Amino acid sequence: MSWRRAVAEDAQMLVDLVAAAGRESIGYAEAAGLLRSWTVVVDAAGGRASAAVAVLPPDPGRHRGYGAWWEREARTQPRAATLVERLVRIASSLPLVNTLQVSVAADDGARTQALESQGFEAAVPVWTMRHDALSRRAATLPGPLRVVGWDEAWTSSFKRAYDVAYADQRMVEAQTPSTWVGLIRDDALVNDVSVLAVDADSRVVGFVLAFAHGSGVELGPIGTVPRWRGNGVSSALLGDALRRCRELRLDPVTLTVDGESPTGAHEIYLRHGFAVTERLVAYRRALETEAWTGVR
Repeated sequence: MSWRRAVAEDAQMLVDLVAAAGRESIGYAEAAGLLRSWTVVVDAAGGRASAAVAVLPPDPGRHRGYGAWWEREARTQPRAATLVERLVRIASSLPLVNTLQVSVAADDGARTQALESQGFEAAVPVWTMRHDALSRRAATLPGPLRVVGWDEAWTSSFKRAYDVAYADQRMVEAQTPSTWVGLIRDDALVNDVSVLAVDADSRVVGFVLAFAHGSGVELGPIGTVPRWRGNGVSSALLGDALRRCRELRLDPVTLTVDGESPTGAHEIYLRHGFAVTERLVAYRRALETEAWTGVR
């Protein structure tokens, strides 16, 4: 195999590889963005990519890197094990990373075995969910809360609410100054769908943000500060966000959630008519830093 670091010119190669290896395709712009943000190494023997592994390094203040891989060949356990080893070596060579997380389909035996053989342990069940945006469960906010649309003027209050709401979550790490900029100023943020719950003192206590995803939207982050949990805040905000999606004819509406969320978030989404479309398992492994050239 001839492994090498992928560069921006390889965007089309990555598009073709993902289309051949996965159930969903990605566009050229998305592939180019992936190559700018992730460390991607490809097996490009003969000018045709047969496999690729990618690691997203964390920003300062975070510790977890995220890994993925694609391949044209059949997903056999030996082949998958080789790619997992490659993922670990890339992640171990990157600064800041001391934990690597990889998510695979719950029924993907070959990949699961490959991860476990390399010291990964199952950490969190991850559900991908979808809503048709046609039906919604009506709910109202408890007084004195009110719903407001997203505006950057709410940024500081939103940050405080986010940190409190996600302090006890298993899937999400704390945001850093650079990731906050990326989240709040993302061109994909759909202001007309994103909604906040604020109290009488104009403090954000709940939120549902939406980001453009193809012809639809991806909802998240979604959260409520502990003091207001159990009062229907998330239900009311979800209902409002789904109403806006329907009015704007955005379809599909998707989200990702911890399938065993300690706050019961997955149960709220099911009650609102979201259906599970894919069940993944997030595997994690601690890393030891090592030097690696990135080319073999």
